[in-house]
Amino acid sequence: MTNPVLIEARHIAKSYLLPTLFLRKYKDFFTDVDFRIRRGEIVGLAGPSGVGKSTLGRLIIGLDEPSRGEMLIEGIPASRWRKSHPARMSIVMQDYADSANPSWTVRQVIEEPLRILREKPKGRAEELLRAVELPESYADRYPHQLSGGQLQRVCIARALAANPEIVLFDEAVSSLDVPVQAGILRLLKKLHTPDSTWIFISHDLCAIANLCPRILFLGEGKVVEDVETAGSSRVRSRVATQLLRSVLPFETEAKAGKVAPDGTG
Repeated sequence: MTNPVLIEARHIAKSYLLPTLFLRKYKDFFTDVDFRIRRGEIVGLAGPSGVGKSTLGRLIIGLDEPSRGEMLIEGIPASRWRKSHPARMSIVMQDYADSANPSWTVRQVIEEPLRILREKPKGRAEELLRAVELPESYADRYPHQLSGGQLQRVCIARALAANPEIVLFDEAVSSLDVPVQAGILRLLKKLHTPDSTWIFISHDLCAIANLCPRILFLGEGKVVEDVETAGSSRVRSRVATQLLRSVLPFETEAKAGKVAPDGTG
């Protein structure tokens, strides 16, 4: 049985007023974005830098409003859904160092969504540390005492603490070394559950293809391709074709044995 649609973009347009001295000038990120995401999916959002992937992510989770069109969750405007479902959305950012309060312990960082819900978090931090493959003893450490990969795992644990329905990963592995990226992607595959819907934003098509069964390619102000990852080699749009070509040299060298599949050769 097909899962119901959870997130729907209907003819989304988004413009921002640029800071200029004399003229009112606008930058158009989107002119007509349409897509549907079903409950339980992991969907990749790909596109070149500057195309507006993070802007679209903010619209999806209701942190910003479209200039035109509708972003709906369960048929409700995303911003309104977010307010009426506290801690049911979460986000994992690229800049993990700024995502965690440096004066808090790891336990306090992970338990933040539970405090918002006024739930008793007893034992939850240790449970989540085990889930992200970190020692329970790290609960009493501070962010500066962890490596970048370890701190990103803590941020993932926090994002999953309240069993959210929607998780947005915004370039969540982009600033990590390739071997660490591989470990985080493997962990995410293990942690995903059928009742949680994930949107994974990245300019790294290899990372997206590794995690996401479906990819939305963003460009020219709209979704130019909506494909199953297994069939991504048959894309036709210029944006998607260029992104695929950008990873072909890496794939060719990996097959020839010059580069290990995890990028460590």
